[in-house]
Amino acid sequence: MPYRLSQERIDREFGFLREADAGSLPEVIVRLTLILTVSVALCYATQSPLFPVWAVTYALIAVIYTYGLRSITGPVSAGRMFFFLGVSAFLALFFGLGVIYIATVADGHLNTLALCGCCGLAMHAMTRSAGRCLVAYSDLTATIVTALTVFAIIALQLPEFWQSMAVAIGGIGVSVYFTFSYFQIIALRSDLQERLAIETQTEKMRALGQLSSGVAHDFNNLLTIIGGNIQLAQLDPATARRDAYLGEAQLAADRGAALIRNLLAFAHKSKVHVVRSDAREILARVDTLLSRALPAHVQLEVIALNRSAVLDVDVSMLENALLNLAINARDALGKDPGLITVKAIIDTAPEWLLITVTDSGPGMDPKTLRDATEPFFTTKQVGQGSGLGLSMVKGFTEQSGGTFTISNRPEGGLCAALRLPLVRWGPMSGV
Repeated sequence: MPYRLSQERIDREFGFLREADAGSLPEVIVRLTLILTVSVALCYATQSPLFPVWAVTYALIAVIYTYGLRSITGPVSAGRMFFFLGVSAFLALFFGLGVIYIATVADGHLNTLALCGCCGLAMHAMTRSAGRCLVAYSDLTATIVTALTVFAIIALQLPEFWQSMAVAIGGIGVSVYFTFSYFQIIALRSDLQERLAIETQTEKMRALGQLSSGVAHDFNNLLTIIGGNIQLAQLDPATARRDAYLGEAQLAADRGAALIRNLLAFAHKSKVHVVRSDAREILARVDTLLSRALPAHVQLEVIALNRSAVLDVDVSMLENALLNLAINARDALGKDPGLITVKAIIDTAPEWLLITVTDSGPGMDPKTLRDATEPFFTTKQVGQGSGLGLSMVKGFTEQSGGTFTISNRPEGGLCAALRLPLVRWGPMSGV
């Protein structure tokens, strides 16, 4: 049964080829410009019109070939892949023919330029191949054929036998050593790519594990609240207390839904649902939620506005952001008594709403402060947090047209500030 390349292998080889020959347009432009310029100078130096004809032909084929490579998207067939590989090999050999021709004219006075052409072809081959692939072997073949031919021509031009033998042996030695070095280089590149792929996959799994453990921890807390309140509602016949228990359970369920929305927003799978709202009402709801969520040893102070402040914002995401910041402040305080303050002020130049969440805790060291808003960064134990809280707050604020900053307070503790654009402010006449 004849051997057939898999589609994965074909796509990989074609990807290497496209990256090598069409991955960098500036490189193509510089290379073609240099070839055309040198060909004009050689035409004047040797009075041979073959140089500009060769250069223009090479440039036209290279331009059409590069455009063809860049225009192809999606999987390719084996025939198309080998066709483009053949064109690549032809261009390399065609360039080599020009270098070989330089060594045959002007009675050997341009041999130095021919050797420079061989070096250029070798450097071109060494810098563009990503690893073990067909285009790398094609480049190597064209380079070796060109170099051996140029050295042979130079050897034949020398008058003494031993001079010719020295040049021929030197050319063979250089070609062999270049081949050995070339295979070592592409082998090293392949090994580095494999290591990078393994490290990338390891980092992905580490981030996924951290995210999963954090989300599992958050949902476990929410489910505990929901289950406990439902059990209390079943045991307590008093209607008023039963309604309070069910309300707490509903609140926890809503927070779980908000967590899912934030995760989807972080993954760019959901849209922000913007509605026109009064910041005073949002802060009033956050006050109620935090009063139930914070332990007795943590004092809460919510300084609301004395006037309306109308925002175009996703209300649930803003509430969840403020809850996230307050919960982080609670965790920073630990078991020590402390104060968490949620304050809103209006900045009239230009019109912005500034909401700050401050605490009287220890604050953050400079490195933690710098990395705190990065995704998956957390100082908590495994399973104690997802590392997405502050990054989601930052993403939501920026998506709403505002800014989010965190800083240490001079008097101690941390200040997290959300700056959101105002629609209008003043006495409420209806949103």
